[in-house]
Amino acid sequence: MYKIILSLTAHENIKCLYDLIDNIKKAFKNYDILILLSLTQSLYNVFNNIYDFVKIVTNRPDNLRIHTNINLFYQHILNMKYIYENNIKYDYFWFVASNEMFIKIIPPDFIDVYGLKIIDEKKPINDIDYNIYYHKFIKDSLKCVHLSKCIKDTHFIDYLYKNKFILYWHQHEGLVLESSLVLKIFNEYNENKLYEKAVFNDYFMEEFFMSTYILNKYNIYNNMIEFCFRYNESIKIKRGETINYERIEKHLLNSHVSIKPVKRRYKDPLRTLIRNKI
Repeated sequence: MYKIILSLTAHENIKCLYDLIDNIKKAFKNYDILILLSLTQSLYNVFNNIYDFVKIVTNRPDNLRIHTNINLFYQHILNMKYIYENNIKYDYFWFVASNEMFIKIIPPDFIDVYGLKIIDEKKPINDIDYNIYYHKFIKDSLKCVHLSKCIKDTHFIDYLYKNKFILYWHQHEGLVLESSLVLKIFNEYNENKLYEKAVFNDYFMEEFFMSTYILNKYNIYNNMIEFCFRYNESIKIKRGETINYERIEKHLLNSHVSIKPVKRRYKDPLRTLIRNKI
């Protein structure tokens, strides 16, 4: 039985937080789990921790912005720090979003089948090829709102250039990392002081840093498979419709064990459907 650390930052209403914790407990019944929580102060004040598999690591000010901000990834880094300071033994670290819900019981062999696996280390790109890439990247990034924000953090961009890293972008929800890789990411992040020396905060560091580090350093199996399915709400919103779960299911792969976004309303139809489903 694998020991799984689930890292979660929460700011929604308390009933939805309990709902997600209960949802995780059901979905991970084949695993030994520990949920590490980062809560807003207001949630912390009303949270009754009746769970023996949940630990509150940080309670942050309600006005600390984490959406599209590097503060979000920093909460996960603090959860990693808690693991090492408390000598917690574990096998995998699983990133969970607060508006994500698990849609099935996760089989015992799931990570063995679909998990990210390192083959070997990559050889660094040569200087000439990297400089060609880098200047094109800076020019092209201005055409994308998220990348144009990222390059404002010149400390992070300098870090990429120093290491000759190509920038990769991948969602962090549903990303599952083996413990030894988590330690390397934790050390890399802290040794380069990517939080403390950041000169611009409002971008998705969690989606840029981890994928960039992993895909530049290693050749891997199961190239960053997405365990969390993100569906597009725009059609539903335009038509004033409720979520059609059968329509979502048509797009799910065997590797999808959760979906996002799920409204942070306890009686939301999709949330209720998932609650009853598993």
